[in-house]
Amino acid sequence: MYTQKSLKNFGRKSPGSAIVETPVALLLLFVFILFPLFALIGMAAKYACCYSLHQMQLHEAALIAASSAGAADGPIKRGIPESWLSSGLGLFADPADGIPETRLSYHEGVRSANGIEDQFVVVETEFKLKPFLTVSVPGISAVPGLNEAFPIAFKSQTAMENPANINR
Repeated sequence: MYTQKSLKNFGRKSPGSAIVETPVALLLLFVFILFPLFALIGMAAKYACCYSLHQMQLHEAALIAASSAGAADGPIKRGIPESWLSSGLGLFADPADGIPETRLSYHEGVRSANGIEDQFVVVETEFKLKPFLTVSVPGISAVPGLNEAFPIAFKSQTAMENPANINR
């Protein structure tokens, strides 16, 4: 006859219980950690692509006349973004609204001893980007970056190469 102590050790050994928990652990790993991590990495890559466009716009705005830079069909608001959208970076970033919204403003800087005053250009660029990997979370309808477009905005300033370009 078996005793209580021998029946207790008769069944499975405790290391075998890990096999039962593996599918649950993998499900939790993929759904709650791995897919959102891929989405986050995709957001970071899209951020870098958009930052490159913003820096190109800022550099060009510092070089050309204010009247040309501020035009709606000029190189800053139309030309550079269109060529960027057709390049690899623009195709990867895949803005939801097409060409991003760009605003330019100018302000005066410090006047030097010889009477020359610095001029600064401020470029603001706003994007709305589609998620890299659409992850549907049950019970949650819209999460920017996971299953809905997310906004990114940049604002930078730099000195004008030729301060006289502000009046042209």
